[in-house]
Amino acid sequence: MSSSCRSALEARPGRGSRPQEAASRRRHSTALLGTVVAGFLPLLIGPGKAQADQFVFSPRVEVGATYNDNYLMSESTTPYVAGGVLVPGTPVLKVGGPLVDALAEFSDTTPTNNLSIMPRVHATFFPGHSDQQSTDGYLDFADTLQDGELTRWKLLASFADSTILASQFVAATFPNQELGQQTSVGSGFVTVLEREIKFHVGPRWSYQWTARRRLEASVDYDHASFSESQLGQVPFQNVIGQAGLAYDWTQRSTLTFGAMGGDYKPKTGTGNSYYGVSAQWDFRKSQIMQMYVRVGATHSILPSSGGLPSQSGTGFAGGIGAHWKYEITDITVDAIRSALPSSFGVLVFQDEARARLSRFITPYMSWFAAVRGIYVEESLPAVSNPAAGLEKIPDRTYATATAGLEWRFTRGFSLLASYNYQFQKFSGDPLNASSNEFGVSVVYEPRRDTLPRYIGTGVGDY
Repeated sequence: MSSSCRSALEARPGRGSRPQEAASRRRHSTALLGTVVAGFLPLLIGPGKAQADQFVFSPRVEVGATYNDNYLMSESTTPYVAGGVLVPGTPVLKVGGPLVDALAEFSDTTPTNNLSIMPRVHATFFPGHSDQQSTDGYLDFADTLQDGELTRWKLLASFADSTILASQFVAATFPNQELGQQTSVGSGFVTVLEREIKFHVGPRWSYQWTARRRLEASVDYDHASFSESQLGQVPFQNVIGQAGLAYDWTQRSTLTFGAMGGDYKPKTGTGNSYYGVSAQWDFRKSQIMQMYVRVGATHSILPSSGGLPSQSGTGFAGGIGAHWKYEITDITVDAIRSALPSSFGVLVFQDEARARLSRFITPYMSWFAAVRGIYVEESLPAVSNPAAGLEKIPDRTYATATAGLEWRFTRGFSLLASYNYQFQKFSGDPLNASSNEFGVSVVYEPRRDTLPRYIGTGVGDY
């Protein structure tokens, strides 16, 4: 984390006490139980019963080992001078050990409904550093309902209970994200391995107004909280509503004009209201290639508080990206700028550029590579930030890259090896942080016959 910000932190009590270790053991037992259930549930259900219930069960169980040479992304191991003040060094934490990742996807498709439920558990075990190991839980839900010939409803929901390392040092492969979709990455400040709990719910509605025109509307609600009170980890809630008109310009392209409004409320501080407009062009050349271009603007308002006058500002928001999906190759490139809520305690503008490629070498072997760069800045830089104890939050630069190889040696089992690099720097800080991570694992995924899907933290960040 930033040296200038680190000095503002108060010393935290030591971690790894007996109650915490006991809780850690309980969480790890839950992870192992989840792994066993995910691995053996197909046998318990039986193919006949699964077919009768119209549910398709798709498990994925990964068991392996990982090593990271700077787990908490510390900047310096020795004392250094910053602004004429001697700043104590931060020890670099090196960890390594087994990991377990268990996922179970349940899906059901009918002529009028598509349902997907996906629980997941990810656990690490670090001998000698039991206070740093963790068990993270995730649950994703999606349900699409065709209500008559003209109306469609969709409900998206997700829950995550994870370490801030998983939520703020995001994967290079941008898992579970579609073209143009962006996720707030937080402040990147790490002093202890605290936990973050996130909840999201997002209903969607569309109505086929005419043969070529469609009305669309959506609401998204996000809530984030943290297990400890740390600089840069401010609990918040955010709600945003959007509405627009989509026009099928041709059989392959669509123009969408929309407006949105949102309200961001941190637990401490003033918060922001914001609104904006956008225009987006979507083009699908074929089942192989699709792309989009989006342009728009967001206006942010900070009400007066603590003797400070109200502030407002306008910034560009948009993006451009494309996806090619061939039989043996999958390519995605995307660049986005958005106004997003953040654990900084203020609304931020986030710029992101990302690309990934996966390809079959043989019918049994594939490789993948991905890069991702993110720049975060305060949406209203002239405004002080009393919630974080700073006059201005430091701009954050984060970059990550990954590469790996998968060998599918049987129908249901594969061997996965990967390397991941991470880099972080804050403005005004002469230092930066970086880490190298290596992993190898065995993956059980009997229902997959395509290139790997990206599902999140794990060896290879699938």
